[in-house]
Amino acid sequence: MVSKSRCSAAEQRFDNYSDFFRNSTFSAFEQKHRRGGSFGLQVIQIAQPPLALTGPPLPEVLFAIPRSSVRHATIDYGDGRSHRGHMPSLAFNVIPPMTEARFEMSDGFTVITAVLPTARLEPLFEEIGFGDDAFAHHYACGTATPQPHLARMIDRLWHASRSTDSVSALLLDGLTLQFLAHVARVKELSPTAAARPEDVRIARAIDFAEAHIDEALTVAELAAVACLSPAHFSRVFKATTGEAVWSFVQRRRGERAMEMLQHTDRSIAEIAFRCGFASQAHFTRCFKRQFGVTPGAVRT
Repeated sequence: MVSKSRCSAAEQRFDNYSDFFRNSTFSAFEQKHRRGGSFGLQVIQIAQPPLALTGPPLPEVLFAIPRSSVRHATIDYGDGRSHRGHMPSLAFNVIPPMTEARFEMSDGFTVITAVLPTARLEPLFEEIGFGDDAFAHHYACGTATPQPHLARMIDRLWHASRSTDSVSALLLDGLTLQFLAHVARVKELSPTAAARPEDVRIARAIDFAEAHIDEALTVAELAAVACLSPAHFSRVFKATTGEAVWSFVQRRRGERAMEMLQHTDRSIAEIAFRCGFASQAHFTRCFKRQFGVTPGAVRT
């Protein structure tokens, strides 16, 4: 059994989450930090082992996306809001400000977080007449579900925060506002107002594919979910994501299979079935092409 690292902020004081991750027990874990823009954005990636953690109450809101699944996760805010059970890859979690959240994770995983100070957000929300519960519908509750469109937005924040010049800062502010508009569901925050219908439709198709990855998906079926013709859907999908529809589906099947190989005891044949491959032989061919090793090699 893998022992869990135990982290607590009870006897220490931190200025922000970046300070916490760098100077608490988390300092032993591989991590990268970036920041930028006029909203005080921090974007942090951390590879962490199985752990039990009590986080510090900080005047910041933290948005987190795990890059791989966790077999059993417990998130408890101490006020009745909690999540217990499987935490899938790309599940979207929000830690409210001034919250001493408690976590316990059964597996190691990599997480990317976007952190914003409430002092910068409050005037923004007050200006449009929106309360301080803008993210309440995302707080941990029930079963976490993958949010690939929000994961992609945090990825954009990460990549945009590589540069510190004035042009990059303007881009980062625009992406931050777009992210907040999606998370808070307040279109007035978006620098482009409402998203294009095609963007919303592609996000809907991606969410459907993630939820039905074990089924025999077709481009026509995903196009129907997006309410677009197959040809138009294929063009818009690639323009939006940079990836062909079927390449995306096959990649996600392989990534889901890799997670199951690493974190479950299911047989290779069962994993092939659960990830939508036609047969175990088909699974092995696709997996080796994607990762350069066979499924059996991952298990050894």
